[in-house]
Amino acid sequence: MKKILKTGTFVILLMFLCLVTCCGTVPASESISLKVNKQKVILYGIDSWAEQYLTIPSKYNQKFQLKVTGASNVQYSVVTGDSVSVTSSGLIKPVYSTWYWYGGIGYSIKQGDDYDSVSSSGKYGKSVIKVESGNKSCLVTVIFKNYANCYADKITNKYIQDNIKSSMSVKEKLEKICKFVCKYNYSVSASSRVSMIVSGGGDCWASTDTIIYMCKKLGIKSWERNGNRDFGAGSGHKNAMVYDSKKKIYYEVEAGYSGNAPRAYNITLRKSLFSYRIKDGGIEVYQYDGPEKKTGKLIVPQKINGYKVVSIGDKFLSMEDWSAISLPDTVENIGSSAFNSCTKLKTINIPKNLKTLGEFSFTNCPAIKRITCSVSHKYFKVVKNSIYDKKVKTLLFCPSAKTLTLPGTVTEVREYACYYNNHLKSVVIPESVKNIGEGAFGTCENLSKITIKGNKLKNIGAYAFYSSAISKIVFPKSVKKMGAYALGNNPLKTVIFKGSAPTLGTEYNGTMYYDICTGSKPTIYTPSGNITWTSSVKKCFGTDIKWKKK
Repeated sequence: MKKILKTGTFVILLMFLCLVTCCGTVPASESISLKVNKQKVILYGIDSWAEQYLTIPSKYNQKFQLKVTGASNVQYSVVTGDSVSVTSSGLIKPVYSTWYWYGGIGYSIKQGDDYDSVSSSGKYGKSVIKVESGNKSCLVTVIFKNYANCYADKITNKYIQDNIKSSMSVKEKLEKICKFVCKYNYSVSASSRVSMIVSGGGDCWASTDTIIYMCKKLGIKSWERNGNRDFGAGSGHKNAMVYDSKKKIYYEVEAGYSGNAPRAYNITLRKSLFSYRIKDGGIEVYQYDGPEKKTGKLIVPQKINGYKVVSIGDKFLSMEDWSAISLPDTVENIGSSAFNSCTKLKTINIPKNLKTLGEFSFTNCPAIKRITCSVSHKYFKVVKNSIYDKKVKTLLFCPSAKTLTLPGTVTEVREYACYYNNHLKSVVIPESVKNIGEGAFGTCENLSKITIKGNKLKNIGAYAFYSSAISKIVFPKSVKKMGAYALGNNPLKTVIFKGSAPTLGTEYNGTMYYDICTGSKPTIYTPSGNITWTSSVKKCFGTDIKWKKK
């Protein structure tokens, strides 16, 4: 009898567990007693800019009414996404963002009734609506689509279907693509494929976007190219690079010229991914146009298309993520900011024939661990990963050192030599140094200790120690000139002039600037405890100062 009772209890418990499981975890959409008229809904919307060109056809739903059978007291809620809303009666509506424009600036909240214009844009994407009654529920997926995109896709894909055959070569396909792009007028007001097709005109960005989209549809590798360094190009110019995998060649595709349709276009064969221009009996490489994420090691060849590489152009790889760069020994010149803000760069070499090294070449390169330079180099020498001239008289660049003690041969610290070296904590300037250039130690945010030895330092440039961590600094009596903001934006507490205070100020574009200690109110010590400057220079430290005798 006990056995039977135990068995009965087990059966009842099992039935209870099954009941709980069925009600609690089986997807509600499988419930036979609650049904909706549609479990996947697609809605279409349009941004205000496109409304002047397009009207959404009636066959494309802009809202949808959910209908439920098999249940009463139904509730609706959006449980995922923000692209739509749903009313208590089950009406699904798309969600738009509204912007109020005042003098060219847009606000999502009205700043007053004097706005210039109002614009709206859809919050396109996927949302999920939960429909529930009692302990029964089901989910409805809603996709909110941009009708302008759908329209542009339809036009583009129809052209591809009617005009481009799989048997064509990559070059032939590009010809067809360019003819499609150039049937639209040039217009600065449209910068994407969609806006160009919808409005009837677009700029170089729109042309490039269209070329890349159509290449992708055809399985052709392509990517965006920065064209603003090309001769005669605008500051924001772009075009496209295309790779022919069968012939292993590249094409540079330019369809961004001004003018009305049909616009001109160019498809240029490229055997190298380095852009260059003729210079000094060879070529200057001014850009790398590869599709990579621009990481790892980049090797610049000695020759490109038979031309010797003699120069590296301004901003050559600025702000890119290469970890190593190899330059050929044929290079004689490196331009300004060539490797500026290459924050992941670890190794680079100084070509043996290099003669000139532009300013900011290695600014903000904090990861540099190795700079190689031949000991027999005619013009440069590397000491502890800092670059000097051959005779070690001028410090040119110190991109990543934590401490810097200048050799006793150094007479000058070049402009912006240590600029943005946030590793740098202390600097010892020997008696031999006469000049510290503009911004030489500027924005070295952790630089807290400056030791100036001897009595030969005469000139300190503007912004020389700007935005560092210096709280105290002592200047020898030899200092005669100090530029504007030389000590600006520092936590200065004490400034000592061992001699009479120097001539202060720097002229920029005809205006004389005197403030040198903006952001701080240090105690200034001079031998006599007084100053005879004119009234126009009284605030040279950013505030009126009471001078004290040291």
